[in-house]
Amino acid sequence: QQIYLHRCLQHVKQNVKCATAKRDKEAGARKLQNGELTQMYVDWVEFSAWLPDDQEFSAFWSHILRRTQRNERATDFNEPRWANYLREHILNDIGPLTRATWQCGLVAVLLGFTTFAPNKIERSHRTLRGLLNPGYRGTVLLTS
Repeated sequence: QQIYLHRCLQHVKQNVKCATAKRDKEAGARKLQNGELTQMYVDWVEFSAWLPDDQEFSAFWSHILRRTQRNERATDFNEPRWANYLREHILNDIGPLTRATWQCGLVAVLLGFTTFAPNKIERSHRTLRGLLNPGYRGTVLLTS
């Protein structure tokens, strides 16, 4: 049985950056042979975190993992060790869909977790209320 820790997006991106330079214990080679791809994978993690639902997230990462592992077309990366690392440490592809604990989309969050958006919105409102004069009721003035 696997236990998935809920990691924030910032730490997952840092994990991806660090792991690209580490060597695979069995093979002794770098997990990601082409270091120029590092920023691209970090950007893909950032982009995909905000995809609104599981199907889009899964389709996106299934495509990326196929391109990462294969060497059939000129646009494939031929990085099977890196694809395995992503499957084992960054993504959760147990089951019909590829998912991750760092997904932030409104309908893409794993059961038992929540997005951090409501906390951020509430904190912003509290900050704004603290800047306003006491008793301010929020009247909107319309001018032409």
